[in-house]
Amino acid sequence: MKIIATLLLIILLNNCFAQEIVNVVLIKGDSITQNPKEADAFVIMKKFESHLQRLDYKKNAPLLKERNFTDSTLSILDGKYCK
Repeated sequence: MKIIATLLLIILLNNCFAQEIVNVVLIKGDSITQNPKEADAFVIMKKFESHLQRLDYKKNAPLLKERNFTDSTLSILDGKYCK
């Protein structure tokens, strides 16, 4: 339930900033799941004017990793990197 509330909050606040949420992926172990109750973690992809940002979260935990990329294939790191 907390993950759904968090995702809804992120989507609602999306219009307040110069960013766009491109994708949200729910992860269970080493695979992708569609069920939020089964998910252990989730990844949010955000698109800014100059770069893409990948945010990795564990369920009911703070941010694990933040990575910024300059290209759409997510191969060239750019700017700050938080782990």
